[in-house]
Amino acid sequence: MMKLLRKAIGAIKSPKPAQTTILRTSEIVLDGITVTVLRKKIKTLRLTVYPPDGEVKLSAPARASEATIKAMIASRKDWILAQQAKILARARVPNYAYVDGERHYFEGCELPLTILPAPYAARPNLARVEIVPRERINLHIHPDSSAEQRQMALAAAYRRHMKARVPDLIAHWEPTMGVQVADWGIKQMRSKWGTCNTQARRIWLNLELMKKPPECLEFVLVHEMVHLLERGHNARFYGWMDRFMPQWRQYQAMLNARPMGMG
Repeated sequence: MMKLLRKAIGAIKSPKPAQTTILRTSEIVLDGITVTVLRKKIKTLRLTVYPPDGEVKLSAPARASEATIKAMIASRKDWILAQQAKILARARVPNYAYVDGERHYFEGCELPLTILPAPYAARPNLARVEIVPRERINLHIHPDSSAEQRQMALAAAYRRHMKARVPDLIAHWEPTMGVQVADWGIKQMRSKWGTCNTQARRIWLNLELMKKPPECLEFVLVHEMVHLLERGHNARFYGWMDRFMPQWRQYQAMLNARPMGMG
């Protein structure tokens, strides 16, 4: 009986982190540069600047002193600033005019936009959007409509597609992860792909995810749902990620390969 009990308890233990899993995190601000320090079971310091917004992370041995870490950051300050400048230069999203023939991203594919007359109304603010995945985007709208009105029409269409996809993803992952999402929503965010209010169990997802490959939306959703099991980005959090979505690092790289606004 005791053996069976021990087996049952063992079945619900948190996953064991891999050797390079993050042990703890902290933040250092030095000369105006914010650096996330990731303590790991490694022997050397490793500094990386990440797209899309030039986030700086430093992987450090578990016992490395703060003085050693600060000295490393100070010595690489010029390099960090140069890398951030390069990333921000690459991150310039095209200034869309929303004209016929322009190409827009949807689910990771760059699709041609076709402007067609709206057959049912003369008002410039009324529109209908048809998205044919991997082929084209048809925007039925008054020819005198403004770029802003056309942008709003496309955003509304992206939102409809996202609202249709997310409930099925949540329904799939809730029993797998043993959590429950009380509420979720979509909004335009400038610097985050998603957020999670752990107390309210509410998740927000960035509308820009509809421009990325479908795997990216699922990755961000799972990431935010894992916060219902662990609030912080620590060893336990990444252990859960490895358990539920072993390929999450591949999806994260795919997500950050291009800036927001591009697929």
